[in-house]
Amino acid sequence: MRARALAFAALAVAACSVDIATPPIDKPARVERGAMTPDCFVAALLERNLFFVGAGRDEPGVAPADVSARSLYFYGALPGATCASCADPACVAGGVHCDGSDGVACPWWACWQDPTLPPGRHVQTFLDEAGDDHDVAFVSYDMWSSVIASEDHERMLTALREPYYIARWGEDLRFFLRLAAKRPNRRVILHLEPRLWGIAQQTTYAPERIYFDTRAIDGNECDNVQQNLAGLLECVVLIARKDAPNVVIGLPVVPWGYEEDAFTTTREGFDVDEHVAQSLGWLAKLGAGAQPDLLVVELAHGDAGATGEALWEESGLDAPSFERTMRWVRAVGGALHQSVVLWRAPFGHMQLDDTCGRYRDNREDWLFDHVPTLREDGVVGVVFEAAGECMTRPLTDDGHFVARSRAFLAGEPPLLCDPAALAP
Repeated sequence: MRARALAFAALAVAACSVDIATPPIDKPARVERGAMTPDCFVAALLERNLFFVGAGRDEPGVAPADVSARSLYFYGALPGATCASCADPACVAGGVHCDGSDGVACPWWACWQDPTLPPGRHVQTFLDEAGDDHDVAFVSYDMWSSVIASEDHERMLTALREPYYIARWGEDLRFFLRLAAKRPNRRVILHLEPRLWGIAQQTTYAPERIYFDTRAIDGNECDNVQQNLAGLLECVVLIARKDAPNVVIGLPVVPWGYEEDAFTTTREGFDVDEHVAQSLGWLAKLGAGAQPDLLVVELAHGDAGATGEALWEESGLDAPSFERTMRWVRAVGGALHQSVVLWRAPFGHMQLDDTCGRYRDNREDWLFDHVPTLREDGVVGVVFEAAGECMTRPLTDDGHFVARSRAFLAGEPPLLCDPAALAP
């Protein structure tokens, strides 16, 4: 069986190979968690001891100086043949030539750039820019559904059994890690497969029952891990530790994995503490307290004015509220001894008119107004992101996000850790 899996893996890697140079020898020493608090551990990993606020690297209307974190979101398709150069006519992803000859953008993330540059060069530029400005680099890697060419939730899980797809996914992920390793003095948070874990949680209370053939991933790092979803997480951590110690692994944690969305449900009698308990049971089996470096909690699906969800109240547990949300975040992060990044915070604000690009929401202002509360609850940063084409964006919000972010940065962003605890 192992020989068959390796044969499939070799075939897949050959079909989707890229030019990956040997990682640099001068890899940074890995910070060990030891007795450090979760927040001090994250500060040490990032080599940055300040709460951060971020937005997309290429978000129109946001200049680099307007935020303290920049994000990229990887999705799309993988090339089906050798792709040592985006300009190579043989470099085709999703039926699109990556040299630009089709008049449309290449769907492979590594070629979102001038095709004459080596694949992935824009990622290294991104890390350089963030590092030069002492910003946090944040990358959401959402490629599994693209690899298997399906958004069907059941298919996303059954495909974890298939060596061909696993090998392709593993090779692409390793390519990203080795790109990051070429900038050993830069730190980047890898937000690993934002949707996959929540979909798995919706499917079964036992992540160990979801089979994952780790043997199909090229290399021997994962030979001795469990052949299940927990093994997948451990496998990625092992590969990252070896190939790119400067990468900080962020595990996606969603409030909608167990029965209903703890943040938005309006069901009478909803018990947020029971929801936390059930979510923690699943996450503990996954290894969420031991394997990743931090947790990334999905905050929203879009602006409330667009999704039709109720605006969050200030307090109370019986309806969507900030108190209920932070109770969930604090309990999950605290029980797993992990710091939290809030991701996909919406850009909407209450002075907009609920039209395309200008939907109302009250979460942005609340987050900026309550940073001390976020810190008390174990949150180390917030990444804002528009969740759809018509959602509010900084270019259409009358300058609201940029004004708030600039004011935050001009003040005194709170520390993540007592500097004395970080002293050598």
